[in-house]
Amino acid sequence: MVSTAPSTATSSAGGSAPEERNTRLLLVLAVLGVVSAVVAGVVIFSSGSDPAAPAEPVAQVRAAGATLVVGPDTAPVRVVVHEDLGSPADRAFDIASRDFLQIEAAAGRVRVEHVPAPATLRGYSAEAWAALAAVMRTGTAREALAFHALLLDRQPGSPGAGSHQFIELAHEAGVRSPDVLAAVGAAGAQGAPVAPVVRAARVAAAKSGITSTPYVVLDGRHVTAATPEALADEVQRLVLGKG
Repeated sequence: MVSTAPSTATSSAGGSAPEERNTRLLLVLAVLGVVSAVVAGVVIFSSGSDPAAPAEPVAQVRAAGATLVVGPDTAPVRVVVHEDLGSPADRAFDIASRDFLQIEAAAGRVRVEHVPAPATLRGYSAEAWAALAAVMRTGTAREALAFHALLLDRQPGSPGAGSHQFIELAHEAGVRSPDVLAAVGAAGAQGAPVAPVVRAARVAAAKSGITSTPYVVLDGRHVTAATPEALADEVQRLVLGKG
């Protein structure tokens, strides 16, 4: 008599193998689904919980006649810089102190006043201030602040810059109005009549006894140092000391 048990066992084993494979496949798919959901949740949570970095504070800027004022009137510290845009010493001081003073002004701790004190009524000293006054009068104060920095940074080696160079610098500073650019070109042109604002600034500086620049006054006290860079360091030390 032939036994049928082996064939029955074989049939049973052959029938269970696909079921086991299907079960394992379902388990794998389920695990992958859980992992995908977790990853997606982490990505969504991360993107939602990582807000954009806050914008850096920007200092208030306004024109007060021929003076460019940076920072609020309520600032506890007042720094007045009498400057000649054609002086290498003024350029060195401005570069050394610019970032610090603008950061402090943006924080509301300092008000900086850039007051014209041209050394002469001709050449770059007078032309640059006349061009800046044109932006302050017909453009925006923020354009004037950017133009002010460029006028110091790009001092020419020759006595004058020329109308087209002032226009190029103004455009680089963000001035786009054709009327403002035309005013800059006319005011800064070599041989142009001395601008009344420049003449008045020169007279005011002489009356104040200012014979050299940069001439810095901090809360009514004249600040001095051996070099422009040392002067910038001293101004920073005094400002921080008042905080």
